[in-house]
Amino acid sequence: MSRSTHTFLLCLAAAFLPTTARAQTVTGNLDGHITDPAGGAVPGAEVVAHGTATGAERTTRTNQAGYFEMPFLPIGAYDVTVSLKGFATTVAKGNDVMLNKTTTSTSVSRSRPCRHR
Repeated sequence: MSRSTHTFLLCLAAAFLPTTARAQTVTGNLDGHITDPAGGAVPGAEVVAHGTATGAERTTRTNQAGYFEMPFLPIGAYDVTVSLKGFATTVAKGNDVMLNKTTTSTSVSRSRPCRHR
């Protein structure tokens, strides 16, 4: 093999290294469906995933069907808090987000009791 061919192949291989390195990931996904005690969807609920080891937080809201999704979370354990006015806040502890996997956290939100004075 000539020196110029060898140099060309080396440059070609080097050009593909950054693309290969960027394709590697150290994240997973967290999703879930939030319902009321009757099984109805709870749209617009705030969902906060709190990384128990890092303290990092990610926040989203449920859609009209009560579904939420948090893609590309760093792997680790998360406590998931769901809150919405008129409902009691719920916390699901210990949701393990694993490498290249989707972890599902499903929660039932209970209505707050009315207080009369």
